[in-house]
Amino acid sequence: MPNFIPEEIIEQINSRIDIVEIISKYIPLKRTGRNFKALCPFHNEKTPSFVVSPHKQIYRCFGCGSGGNIYNFIMKYEHLEFPEAVKLLAEKAGVNMPKLQFHRDSSDIEELYGINTLACDFFHNNLLNAEEAKVARNFLRNKEIKDDTIAKFKLGFAQNLRSGLYSYLSAKEAKKQLIEKLGLAVTGNDRFRNKFMLPIFNHRNKIAGFGARALDDTLPKYINSPESPIYVKGSLLYGLNFSSDHIRKLDKIIVVEGYMDVLTLFQQGIRNIVAASGTSLTTEQAGLIKRLTNNVVIIFDPDEAGKLASIRGLELLLDFEMDVSIVGLPSGFDPDDFVRKFGAEKFNNMITQAKDIFDYKLEFLLNKYDMCNLKDKLIIISDMLRTISRVKNSILKANLIRRLSEAASENEEELLIELKKVKNNQLYDFSDIKRRDISKNTRQAERIILGIALEDKDLLSEVKGKFYPEDFHDINIKKVMSVLFEIDTKDGISISSLLCRFEDEAVRDIICEVMLETDKLSDKRKNLDDCVNWLKQDNLKKALKDIQQKIKLAQEIKNENLMLELVSQYNDLVKNKRQEL
Repeated sequence: MPNFIPEEIIEQINSRIDIVEIISKYIPLKRTGRNFKALCPFHNEKTPSFVVSPHKQIYRCFGCGSGGNIYNFIMKYEHLEFPEAVKLLAEKAGVNMPKLQFHRDSSDIEELYGINTLACDFFHNNLLNAEEAKVARNFLRNKEIKDDTIAKFKLGFAQNLRSGLYSYLSAKEAKKQLIEKLGLAVTGNDRFRNKFMLPIFNHRNKIAGFGARALDDTLPKYINSPESPIYVKGSLLYGLNFSSDHIRKLDKIIVVEGYMDVLTLFQQGIRNIVAASGTSLTTEQAGLIKRLTNNVVIIFDPDEAGKLASIRGLELLLDFEMDVSIVGLPSGFDPDDFVRKFGAEKFNNMITQAKDIFDYKLEFLLNKYDMCNLKDKLIIISDMLRTISRVKNSILKANLIRRLSEAASENEEELLIELKKVKNNQLYDFSDIKRRDISKNTRQAERIILGIALEDKDLLSEVKGKFYPEDFHDINIKKVMSVLFEIDTKDGISISSLLCRFEDEAVRDIICEVMLETDKLSDKRKNLDDCVNWLKQDNLKKALKDIQQKIKLAQEIKNENLMLELVSQYNDLVKNKRQEL
């Protein structure tokens, strides 16, 4: 169980709380038959697809796919980690929480966050009160940053002292090795000196690291904390902790490059805003965005240097099936300057006129290369085909081919031939590939078996007697089955406790999906028998096919002993198949 919380504590809380009662305090629920429905709080929708089952004590959104138990809901809605969610629900349930025992590494993580919080307070107090910080206060005044923004984002200033922060943290009994692990000091000397400081929060509102800006001619102008156990630059989006609710509400995220851009735009009421510290996004950052919205607007500075590489970097979002648009600002302006000069309304107008990534990239290439020159034309087509190859929707892909055909005055059929030659650069998840290899009937049979087994302890015992976890092909169902085979289920299963065993959201989602799907089955006994028979026969067919291929290989390499052994295995399987029929 995550973070070593005793299972009996979870069971006590489960016995005293009701998922409908708790969730109804966050969003209005309406009864529909045995369940309750609502508009999903985790994505923007007009028709309710968020279902809460009081019988099973789970929720599931059939729009965005979010699902789990009450702990998962609280973690996602309140941006809490598991122990924090348990503590909150324990207080609601009147359950006394023992002092939790963590492994050393887990304890260090909490200490690291605590040290960063102390450092943030130190920098913030400097900015407000230190005489030396006058240059930073003037900088913020010139940027028109207001006091409430300074307070909300906990902005600060690092004085030009050799060990000012280090001495402060040491006086607070922070461990030297942890201070240095965070990169706040090196051999007792402060890393950040004479710098404007911006704490970098993770999406759970904890300070993971710091960004620093020189206010004089010192180079480099911008530096960040070095990576640490709690700060990995490519896994964070600056400002997401403040903007996530606005992103969900508007179903759109605006991505800029600089921290100051976020401060100014947020202050001006444009609050679905984050900074990526550069326009090339990582898979981790794309994943954070995907949880909130499918609609992404990227703000590009007008600097031409490296723009094509930046555009190509954004194509990663297409792998996540997101709608990507780009806004190019006028020469000489970044978002901060533009909004302060022209106002939020004009900026929002530019957002509404954003070009999709295909049109923006094509326009850029047409300005860079000459379509009348065959060599240049091939460069343009090749680059655009790489973009199109990352689009998964067949209808959209056909539309993009048609648009490229018109722009290049080339036949669509010829472009489709070239498209097949393109090596797609997108990253594949191995489990996704394995799921695509499973037949539709086999996948459905496994889902029904799992759903019925979770609902009925006697039928679960039957399933355990007929299968092993490795007999299941869907990687997430296999993970659930592995746990069910390990634990004692003779007295039934607490679905809420089972969900707490999995940190992988995909596993939790499939548990909730199959549980709600099982409600629709009229004859569960017959459904289980049919699905068990299907899966056994399907597994047998796959095993026979596998041995046939091995026999063929043994013949090719002239290994008679291996061939005889494989033929014997094949005959045994055929015999078993006949007996089962």
